[in-house]
Amino acid sequence: MFVHYLAHNEIIAEAEIISYLEESISIFTKLGEKQNLVINETRPINLFLSAIEQLSSTNKIFVLDYDSHDFTVEAKNNQENIGYLDTKSGMYLLYPDVLYKSVLKFFREQDINFPLNAGALWKELENNGYLHTTPKKSRPQVQKRNPKTNRDQSFIPLLQDKISIEVLNPELEIRIGVAPSNRIEDLDVGF
Repeated sequence: MFVHYLAHNEIIAEAEIISYLEESISIFTKLGEKQNLVINETRPINLFLSAIEQLSSTNKIFVLDYDSHDFTVEAKNNQENIGYLDTKSGMYLLYPDVLYKSVLKFFREQDINFPLNAGALWKELENNGYLHTTPKKSRPQVQKRNPKTNRDQSFIPLLQDKISIEVLNPELEIRIGVAPSNRIEDLDVGF
């Protein structure tokens, strides 16, 4: 190694060799950790999940409660309904095309090219344990009755414990919404 050459030519002392070697190992370890973080952040699955979380937190996408049977909620301000949350089965039932197009749009707005097509993405999610798998494992989508149309439909079954997506609840929106009266004295503000 180079430090042995420097010590041999009496440029550094023998005692400094260990110090320089420990410092170089520390630097290489930190560089490796940083590189690993960059690789993990740019994995297509992580990009996809990050996009869903950002879209959900900014209220651009939402899901409805599968069991509420109240589907009177209308999308507002460019919100997109991407499916349902089925709490009984512990999974999100997501419309494949709507979800994928929302994620593509998110990345296009940032001038980022998403690296996978829809089929490859669903397969990657399935292989990495993000999707509910059927016994046959023939395809990453499941057939389930759409509660709004009352017809069977293909959904992407994303496991609920893997990600959090905003669930729009019509009853909650009514309670949080604007007070029914515009008169200030009708508002209970504690004065």
